[in-house]
Amino acid sequence: MPSIVFNKSVFAHYFDNNDPQALAWADNVLDKIIREGILPKYIIREDEGGETDLVDLYRPIAIFYAYLVRLAREFRDFRDSEFLIAQYLTNKNHYLSGTQSLVRLQGLVVDLLRRKAKRGGLKSIEKKDSLTTSSNSSNGEILELFGWEYYNFFKLGVPRPQYNSWNLNNSGPCYKGCTGRYDLNVGYEDSEDIHDLAKYPLINENFVFLTPYRGRNCIEIEQVPFGDFGGIGLHGDRSKEIVIDSRFNFEITFEIAQDITLENITFGCYAFDENGSVVALKNVVTGEDDNMFFETRRLNQAGRFYRVRGIIYNKDQPLLSSDEARLNIGFGHQLKFPENVVSIIPFIIMDNEFGDDSDSETDHFDSDSINTDPGESGSDDSGYWSDDPYDSEPSIYIWNLKVNPCSTEYERTFLNNKNFIDIFTVNNSKEFTDREIDDVLRKYFIPYNTPFKVSSAGSSIQDQQELYLLLEEGEDQKILQEQGEDDGFLVE
Repeated sequence: MPSIVFNKSVFAHYFDNNDPQALAWADNVLDKIIREGILPKYIIREDEGGETDLVDLYRPIAIFYAYLVRLAREFRDFRDSEFLIAQYLTNKNHYLSGTQSLVRLQGLVVDLLRRKAKRGGLKSIEKKDSLTTSSNSSNGEILELFGWEYYNFFKLGVPRPQYNSWNLNNSGPCYKGCTGRYDLNVGYEDSEDIHDLAKYPLINENFVFLTPYRGRNCIEIEQVPFGDFGGIGLHGDRSKEIVIDSRFNFEITFEIAQDITLENITFGCYAFDENGSVVALKNVVTGEDDNMFFETRRLNQAGRFYRVRGIIYNKDQPLLSSDEARLNIGFGHQLKFPENVVSIIPFIIMDNEFGDDSDSETDHFDSDSINTDPGESGSDDSGYWSDDPYDSEPSIYIWNLKVNPCSTEYERTFLNNKNFIDIFTVNNSKEFTDREIDDVLRKYFIPYNTPFKVSSAGSSIQDQQELYLLLEEGEDQKILQEQGEDDGFLVE
């Protein structure tokens, strides 16, 4: 039967007052107390077949101790309870997002000391989850803190010195760009040179080669038959998709060269939702569906690398003018995300429709005259190199392909700063706000001599916001600042 006193006790969280296990224990203990051998024989156990005050005295005592034993057994088997196991980990200074399953929590208990030993290192952001592994496997502690899952964006970057403090042409007191920040790259290789074609989503890979050109290891697209195409952009293999978050701006950058300005270059991006279905991006000028930055264009000069930077703006980006949205190369237009995009694949191809190009006289980037690579030789950090002139087999060369978050929401440069960490993520925690996670990171995970900034795309729970109300009373104005439910309002 219900008990007001019991319902206010600590026991009520774990079992009710008529719990069979507790009552069975109490009856067993009470029976042993009443039997001879524990209490003196002269104490009357029964009076004319009925219970005496002895039983009335010891029954509530036995029941109370039964509750204590029952509670202790709950803690003995704490690994079988999500609530208790979470409390245990929290008391061990292991912070949880509230999104872990019971099996996952049990694994964290077993691996607790090993995981703590990884704090302050890259192991704390190690991603164990994938599309093929069990969802019960554990990620690094920082990822668990944010409630990270496979299609959540997370990137931690430690910039090179020139992107970390005031530096001409790289960073300054108001510089917000991330171009050149290879530590923030979420693309296929972190090096400028291309080393492994197997990492790239190649279209018609028989036409794609790994070739040195101008002292750089490049992706070369060559021997494409008339009417066909080859390059980067094959989808269907989800492991080649790059996870993003549509609330951030992203940029795709690369350098590209032609050995003859005859073949067409198309640059775009495929986008996908969580189910792997293709989603149309938006033209940031017109707002219409469009997945291409530019199509069937050619470069002005052969044998020269041009840098290309395509920006995919966040889903809330207002439309831009044609001039504002033009790519740095002088033509094309930027794109923006729709609502439900979780991953992308860059699309860079060469086709052999040499009679079809979209050069426009209005963008001052005319390549109607055919220009060929005369060949060149030189030396650099890679050593001596020599490239033959155009050999009647048209080719394009792609180098230093990167996909980065495009910008930060803050000035991220410092004077005399030696260490800085950028974290881009989404906060899926059901336990901590962005501000609370910052405090946990600063106290337990980030070295004391290392400043950091978390750029979060959103939080599952919100910080209690200070509310300011402006009231006019004639010429006087009063500001009321809400301090919280318990504090009421204070008049300043």
